[in-house]
Amino acid sequence: MNSFIIKGDICCSADKNTLLTYEDSFAVCEDGKCRGVFRDMPGRYSGLPLHDYSGMLVMPGMVDLHTHAP
Repeated sequence: MNSFIIKGDICCSADKNTLLTYEDSFAVCEDGKCRGVFRDMPGRYSGLPLHDYSGMLVMPGMVDLHTHAP
């Protein structure tokens, strides 16, 4: 399925120098593309399947996660 929502503690990057974390938030994937990370689920996505990983760290796959941050 190419459209779904993942709920959890989302970790993503805004740019090459900025790592962001969103506790208890939603990552929306629609038609195979990330549409964003939201603290509250926008109603327009309410019909998509929800994968609930509450309390777990969710990070994008297929990316270079190499970092020197402590």
